[in-house]
Amino acid sequence: ALQTPDAASPGAVEDDQARDIRSFRLAGKTAWNLGNRQTMEAGAFLNLKDLSHPVSRFFGFIDQENTDYGVFATLTKEWNLAGRLNRTRTGLMLQAGETDAQVFGNVRGSRAARLSRADQTAQTHTLFAENHFYLTPQWALVTGGQALW
Repeated sequence: ALQTPDAASPGAVEDDQARDIRSFRLAGKTAWNLGNRQTMEAGAFLNLKDLSHPVSRFFGFIDQENTDYGVFATLTKEWNLAGRLNRTRTGLMLQAGETDAQVFGNVRGSRAARLSRADQTAQTHTLFAENHFYLTPQWALVTGGQALW
C-alpha cells in the first residue's frame, strides 16, 4: 500500500470487483401564484436504477433493479398577524419504491448460481406544516410539525 497506493489488491482484480450504477432520473416542479399572497407548488419524480455490483467470492455478485417515484405539493400563505408578517407553509409528499434484489455467486466477476432473491417495497407518506412569525423583519419565530407513515 505504501509503494503503490493506487493499485488494487490482487483479490479485487481477480473477482473483478466493481459498483456499476445506471440511473435515469426525471423530475418536474411547477408553481402557481394563487393571488391574495398565496402560492402553490407541486411536482413529481421518477428514478430508475440498475446496480451491478460484483463484490467478492465471499459476498457474491449483487444485482438490483430499483424504481422510486413520488408526488408532492405545498401551499404557502402570507398575512399580517398582530401587525407583523406571518407565513404558513403546509405540504404533502407521497413516495414509493420497489427493488428486485438478487445475489449471485461471484466467479471472477461473472454471475454464478443465484443465492437469494427478494422483492422489496417501501412507501412514505409525509404531511407537514410550519409557521414563521416575524418578530422583526430579520428574525422569525418558527414552529412546525409533521406526521409520517
